[in-house]
Amino acid sequence: MPSDSCYGSLKEILGSTIEAVQAKYGVVSLISAQNNRLQSYVSYGSLPSQVAGLPMTHWVANRGEPLVLETPEQALLVPDIVVNHGTALPLICVPIQVNGTTIGALQANFWPVAGHEELLQKQHTLELAASLISYVMEHAILQRQLEEAKELIRQVNNISLEIQEAERGRIILGKL
Repeated sequence: MPSDSCYGSLKEILGSTIEAVQAKYGVVSLISAQNNRLQSYVSYGSLPSQVAGLPMTHWVANRGEPLVLETPEQALLVPDIVVNHGTALPLICVPIQVNGTTIGALQANFWPVAGHEELLQKQHTLELAASLISYVMEHAILQRQLEEAKELIRQVNNISLEIQEAERGRIILGKL
């Protein structure tokens, strides 16, 4: 999972986005590097009594494409999606991708909206937020890789110093 500073950035992005699109709830779910499973990472807003969460985010994360549902009837047209009675609709779920690889999903559940056009505008805003989240995640990944490379260089340097010291000792013993 990302660092604390990354968590803070994601929380700020999610909070600002959910307020901007006037959603009642939003969640960022990320694929865990430890077990390769999608996990809710940060959420914002009041959780509806029955939120269409993990099945939707799994669907989006597995396919790497957005999902917009205005009505339960629309959900019937989407393969592998089951919307329970009372599920908070409409909802929009968009993928979070880094270098073409889907690493998670951003989902928002809304109060009823004025129409399909308004929902598309909200989807566009969520897609922009997902892009911003992907930059934050890419930065965190690069930062971690940099730290790993620095540690590897330190280890190689220490081994080199040990070899030099051993060689000096061998040369000194050879002169005696």
